[in-house]
Amino acid sequence: LAQPSAQASAMHTRPFDEAREAWMAAAPAVPPTATARVTSVSLDDDQRTIGVEAPGGGVLVVAERPHRGWDVTIDGRAVPWSVANAVLIGIPVPPGSRVVSLTFRQPFVRPALGVSLLSLAGIAFALVTGVRRPRT
Repeated sequence: LAQPSAQASAMHTRPFDEAREAWMAAAPAVPPTATARVTSVSLDDDQRTIGVEAPGGGVLVVAERPHRGWDVTIDGRAVPWSVANAVLIGIPVPPGSRVVSLTFRQPFVRPALGVSLLSLAGIAFALVTGVRRPRT
């Protein structure tokens, strides 16, 4: 367990097998085992769906930037994720056959849409209630 800056430093100063090791910023609830495997992958624009077979549990490391806009569910239930290997997403997976879904929601889209709609409403209001100058 280490913070991302310490993870990057440790990975460069000692042997590191990314297929079998993951440096996590937070400890998984279930200790990972070597028997977990990915069974399916579906990639869409802002959606990733990954089938995982993990008889003893494990940690799924996803090659995506760890941005706060990612929401992760396992079998439809929201779960926390943490930074893995300094620059990736690490998801603790409980034992069993699981479906892990990652959905990216840009955190600034809704506020930006709200500001845009208010601006359009203001422009429309100004056009409707605008004072007309009499012609001279």
